[in-house]
Amino acid sequence: MENQQINSDEISLSQLGDKIKGFFGSINDVFFNSLQFVVRNIIILIILLVAGIGLGTYLDVEHKTYNHKVIVMPNFNSVNYLYQEVERINAKIKEDDTNFLTQIGFKNPENIEKIEIAAIVDIYEFIDNEGPAENDSKFQLFKLISENGDMEKMLEDNTTSKYYKNHVITITTKDKATQEGIIDPLLKHFESNTYFKKIQNTSLSNLDKLIVQNDSIIKQIDGVVKEYSSGAKSSNMVFLTENTQVNELLNIKHSLVEANIYSNIQKIDLSKIVKENTVLLNIKVSKLASTNKVILPLLFLFLFVCIYNFRKYYKKEKAKRAAAIA
Repeated sequence: MENQQINSDEISLSQLGDKIKGFFGSINDVFFNSLQFVVRNIIILIILLVAGIGLGTYLDVEHKTYNHKVIVMPNFNSVNYLYQEVERINAKIKEDDTNFLTQIGFKNPENIEKIEIAAIVDIYEFIDNEGPAENDSKFQLFKLISENGDMEKMLEDNTTSKYYKNHVITITTKDKATQEGIIDPLLKHFESNTYFKKIQNTSLSNLDKLIVQNDSIIKQIDGVVKEYSSGAKSSNMVFLTENTQVNELLNIKHSLVEANIYSNIQKIDLSKIVKENTVLLNIKVSKLASTNKVILPLLFLFLFVCIYNFRKYYKKEKAKRAAAIA
């Protein structure tokens, strides 16, 4: 029994050894066949590699894309409207709806590949672009989220982005473009919303009234100060209470002048529903990798191997059937 067990173990080990030798033999056969294939077809393979790299390089050079950026400031709480319009236009671009793009005023709309918008993240603007009460509530919100979540994610979240003052719109085209052909029509399209246009007119009218009112009060203060100055020169006595009141009037005048300066700046910012402040054109997109010059040579080699194996299989099967008939 022991001899039978030993013989059985020896047979198993021998079979295992044969399988291992067969496995490595198969690998060796595959390697040799591959090497033989390369040697036999070395000239064709080199030609295919050179042709693939050359054609890929040509296509990579020819396929140029350009980015055009415009930094905008949406007014009158029109952030959601702005984002929705950009998404709508981008959907029309994907649908190749050149009629819609032409109606907007784009020149050569077929060259437009996509349009995107993103907020310019500025935490100081997020906290400090409204009144004190609004600033305090937003600061508490920011503090709460930053303590319980990912701060970076919160700052870039679409819900948070509406609080930022400035946003960048990026238009990608297949060729160079001009501001008149691509930026100006887009900005003009944003101004076509009648609802926000009414709010704009009312806001500008209120600013004009505020400036006129402040100017009137400033003139009255100037008159009071002038009369006080005349009275002070004619009298040897100056009362402390009167002096304090004049200082208060001068402080009020200073505040009103600053308010008017701010209002005039606001009128410039509010001159459009979506106000642009910076335009950058024809920024050539640089590629991290030229895909065509890598893909095409591999594709050519793959097709050649497929055709070679198909022909080999066809000849083998044809020979089989010829021998069977004979």
